[in-house]
Amino acid sequence: LPAALCAAAPGLAQAGPTEESLRAADQEQRRLVKEGDAVGLEKILHPNMVINGPDGRVVTREMFLESTRAGAISKQDFERVPEAVRITGTIGVLVGHENIVAAPGSRDYAKFGKMPFQRRYTNVFLFEGGRWLFLARQASVVPPAK
Repeated sequence: LPAALCAAAPGLAQAGPTEESLRAADQEQRRLVKEGDAVGLEKILHPNMVINGPDGRVVTREMFLESTRAGAISKQDFERVPEAVRITGTIGVLVGHENIVAAPGSRDYAKFGKMPFQRRYTNVFLFEGGRWLFLARQASVVPPAK
């Protein structure tokens, strides 16, 4: 099977970490967040997952899943553009930017309304058991240009 398919299908193990499978895992995580799929996210989140959120909060795995279930992080539109991808052993790191339009009722909608906004991000994955697991994230909102 192609590495991208294995990364996107949590039950399918692959031989080793590749850039292609890491990029696919990152896009799958984005898709699951955009769709509000907490069940799908549970399958790809490492038990020790932690996020340094754009609102200044440290978010645990359970907090992230609850925010997803509640629609607090819902997105109307969500594009992620990796600018650099690195793999060191079993650790995969992607850095880049995201273009977002928040969904009504979400925390971001309360701040930005319908206005698109951009974030810089760093996502960290761990290759374990033949698949990428989402381990950590840091995201910051980019101030609008003046």
